[in-house]
Amino acid sequence: MKKPTAKHRLQFDFSDKAIEQIDELVILTEAASRAEVIRNALKLMSLYMKLKKANGGELIVKDWNAKETIILL
Repeated sequence: MKKPTAKHRLQFDFSDKAIEQIDELVILTEAASRAEVIRNALKLMSLYMKLKKANGGELIVKDWNAKETIILL
């Protein structure tokens, strides 16, 4: 049986614009909450930084028409 992960509560201050963006992402991703959006964003940022640090890799998004966009942070 997997041991339950401890949860920690954090509090952040966001601008109205940032809240609008988060709420838009909740709708677009069908996330259960703002917290889920933030957790998913953290996972993407972590992946991006690991690729970049490991070998100078890039994060590339490809749309349905095979058009590629390089994500730079």
